[in-house]
Formats: sequence, C-alpha cells, structure tokens
Amino acid sequence: MEQHEQTWKPAAKELKHINVGNDQFKKELKIGTLNTLEQRVEFIALLQEYSDVFAWSYKDMLGLETSIVMHKIPLEKGCKPLSKN
Repeated sequence: MEQHEQTWKPAAKELKHINVGNDQFKKELKIGTLNTLEQRVEFIALLQEYSDVFAWSYKDMLGLETSIVMHKIPLEKGCKPLSKN
C-alpha cells in the first residue's frame, strides 16, 4: 500500500469575503474561490436567500448563557493595566 503525503495550502489565499446582508447590517462570510464563477454566484444567491438562518450576533443565539460566551478579563479591583512603553 502506497502512502502519499498531503500538502496543505493556506486557506486565506483561496477565500473571498462577501456580504449577504446590506450596507446597514453587514452579514459577512468567507467563501472558497476554487470553484467556478458561476458556482460562486449560485452559492452566494443561496446564502443570501437563507441568511436569516445564521446567527450573526449573540442576540441571535437564544438560550445561550452570556456568562459562558462573553469574554472577560479578570482584574483585581484597583489594579491598573500596564502599557508596553
């Protein structure tokens, strides 16, 4: 049995940023660019049609406990942050 080593490319070069929302409420996604232009156009249309099923903010994720999903930096009362100057 032959084994072939897989070579991986960075995905960032093969992604395109799109907005399936509008100028007031952006709904930004990244899609791959390795498919044809026609396939991307169809896929973007599909994402726009069903953009309401995605959670775009914590408010859209009903039932999530904010004490779990919110980022907090625990600081002692009265302590000041240090700068790197």
